[in-house]
Amino acid sequence: VWDLAGRPGMTAAAPSDDLNAVQFAQQRATQAQDHARRLQAVSDALAKLYDTMTPEQRHTADQNLPAVIP
Repeated sequence: VWDLAGRPGMTAAAPSDDLNAVQFAQQRATQAQDHARRLQAVSDALAKLYDTMTPEQRHTADQNLPAVIP
């Protein structure tokens, strides 16, 4: 856990007075799972769209979309 907390881009969350450490970790895990499900939906939709693109459109998408995908 401490190794992960020290990685670049990782920031400490504000402590919550009504959650203990385990509850907080479970809450964060649930949030991460929700985010993963939403990202999978974006990925699935993008794959369908990508299949309909011309090579030029794919090139443009490849150049620009990674910067805006959460």
